[in-house]
Formats: sequence, structure tokens, C-alpha cells
Amino acid sequence: MNKAPAFQFYPKDWMDFKVQRMSYEAQGIYMKLLCFMWNDSKDQCSILNDDNLISKSLGISKKKWLKIKEEFFYKNDPIFLLNGNKIISPRLRKEIRKIRTYKKQQAEKGKKSGAVRRKRKRTAVEQRFPPVRTKREPNANQTRTKTKSSSSSSSSYKKDKSKDLSCSENGKKYKFEESHKNLAKLLESKILERMPKLKFRGKDYLDRWANEARLMEEKKEATIEEMEKLIIWIYGRSAFWSKNILSFEKFRKQFGRLWADMEDSGPPASQIGKSTKKITPEKKAAKDAYLEARKKKEQELWNKKKERAESIRKKQDKEAWEELNREIDDQLRDWTADYYAQRGQQEGDGK
Repeated sequence: MNKAPAFQFYPKDWMDFKVQRMSYEAQGIYMKLLCFMWNDSKDQCSILNDDNLISKSLGISKKKWLKIKEEFFYKNDPIFLLNGNKIISPRLRKEIRKIRTYKKQQAEKGKKSGAVRRKRKRTAVEQRFPPVRTKREPNANQTRTKTKSSSSSSSSYKKDKSKDLSCSENGKKYKFEESHKNLAKLLESKILERMPKLKFRGKDYLDRWANEARLMEEKKEATIEEMEKLIIWIYGRSAFWSKNILSFEKFRKQFGRLWADMEDSGPPASQIGKSTKKITPEKKAAKDAYLEARKKKEQELWNKKKERAESIRKKQDKEAWEELNREIDDQLRDWTADYYAQRGQQEGDGK
């Protein structure tokens, strides 16, 4: 166990009769001896009973030390104790025992809290990644009944399979319709347009994404049309989200924020996607001018933050990179508002 660097000094103990009955010189030497004991001895409460050594350490003569020593060992009420060749301080022995007890209690508390944290972490991991249970081998009776029933149900199974677009791979089964699969393909095409070399996780990622789209529709989180509009907006208008939404799971998780950003960024959500209105040549020219100006503005913002972007790439700080993209996206949003404010409401409708 490491030595304690300090002991508690209590005014109540210093004002004790045993200390105050001594001369001022003896009181000062008493305090110095306590420091020697605490700092130099292994047990931090004793010193070697060597009069020559102690007198030299205190810087006084041996005769003077022996006279002061009598005050320490007052008859029937000494402030120090003698144990063989050692002078022991009961006061410091009491302090070191308190410190050792406290350290032991803290160590036990640390072990208990560590066990609780490990158990909590293990439980969280098991909940997120449940253990794979192997199927039990069927009995002979079960195999016979299965072979009989399989032949009779094979035709009905083929019929059901032709109607359902579900997919089963790696022990997982996904259910979805063609509209959900089209959404997954749309998201894939938009991502690959921006990041052609990106590789997606798993061979069945399209089926997994289609299943996510089905869940969103079934749980009334969004309609097929709303999801399609939002995907088109992300990869056509948002510099920040187009770099961060790289899967349908992330798209579903951030759907609320994405929709709010789409509503704030310009035209309402009902106007994004397929439009039945005819665009006049003037509005088309205004829209092209806006897109060209926005592209230049985005390039200008990235050039200003080039050094910061390079340092973030070297450090591979994902949070700092997301923060930088968010800053540029906010600045582009403010610039868009100023752009249409200067050119009037008509050009804003042609956007």
C-alpha cells in the first residue's frame, strides 16, 4: 500500500492537556517528531529510539534532547510510547488505521460498482446481440410427418411465394412489397451518384432497406410518397445530410429532423418530387441561375474552411467533420433566404 502523504491536524488534539503542559520548545519539537515519523518510517507512526540520531536530526545537543524527552514521557501519562527500540505515537497510529480502513472500504466499493457496470454492459450486449440458438434435430416421427406433409403442401407454398416479395438470408426474413423495394433502389442510386466507390454492408442490404420502408409505412411514420420526396430532397438540396444518410436505417432514425429541415429549406414538402405544374422558360432560367449561384457559394464556403477540413481529415474526427458540414449547410440555408429576398417572390416561386 502506498504511503499517505499527509495526516489530519485537529486543533482539538493540539489543545489537549498532554500537549499544552509541555514548554513551547517541547511543543515545537513534538510537531517536528510527528513529521519525521509520518514521512520516514514504514509504519508512519514510529521513530528509532536513538538519542544521538534524534538530537542531530533536531539540531540540538543530546543533553537538551534528554531534558525535553522527559516531558514527552511524563509519569503515568506519556504522549509517546516505548516499544523495544522504537518511540511510537498513538495519535499517528490511530490516523494511519483510519486511512487504511477508508482505502479498504473504497476498494470494496470500487469492486462492487465495477461488477455492476460489467453486468449492465453484458446485459446490454446480450439484448442488442442475442445468442444464436441452434435448431434441435427432429425426431424420427417428426421427419416422417414432415415428408408426408411437404409433398402435399409444396404446390400451395409455391403459390404463396409467387405473391410475396419476402426474402430470407442468413437466418433473417424480410417482408416487403414492390413499392418498398423501389424506395430502397432509389436510395441506393442517389447514394452511389454522390459516392460511386461506397460499399454497403451485407449482401441483402436492399431487402433490409425495403423491410425498413415497409415498417415505416405500417407504423404510420411516413407514406411512400413522403419517403420518396424526402430522399430526392436529401441528395438534391442538402450538403450535410447527403453525406450522412448512407442507409435506410439511418434515414428512418433521422426522419423527423430531415423532414423539418426540408420544410425550412425552401418550398413546402408538397412541392418536392413530381410536380403537375408547367414550368415557364422564365422560371426555369431563374431556377438554373439559382442552382449555379448556390454551387459557387458552396465551393466558396469549402475553400474558406479548407485548412480546417484538412486537419479534421488527418485526425479522422467524425464529430468535428459532421459539425463542419452542419455549419456549411446552415450558411447555405441563410444564403438561400437572402438570395430570394433580393430577387422577389416571383423568382422564389420558380425555384
